[in-house]
Amino acid sequence: AGIRQVLLNLLLNAAEAAGPAPTGTVRATLAAEGRQYRLSVDDNGPGFSAEAVARLGTPFFTTREGGTGLGLATSLRILADHTGDLAVDEAHRGGARVVVRLPAAGEAA
Repeated sequence: AGIRQVLLNLLLNAAEAAGPAPTGTVRATLAAEGRQYRLSVDDNGPGFSAEAVARLGTPFFTTREGGTGLGLATSLRILADHTGDLAVDEAHRGGARVVVRLPAAGEAA
């Protein structure tokens, strides 16, 4: 259930940032990389500000009106419990890309 919550948080954040279809787009990509999996969630919204990247996962920090600032903080905790991690791909242009890495079953991160 925990990893599903992470995926839900990331997809909802991306969908809100991108805005409504057909101009707003979200793409999730899963790939095996050695002994781990890499999940990328991309959107074509405004991307992350430098402050948002620096405060990524800080409880109660949000850039969304009405947001709680707990989604990414919770996601980071869940991923840490699964020896995974989450990061913003700051080199990505044309929106935002969040990358999650998780070890394959039976592997340590």
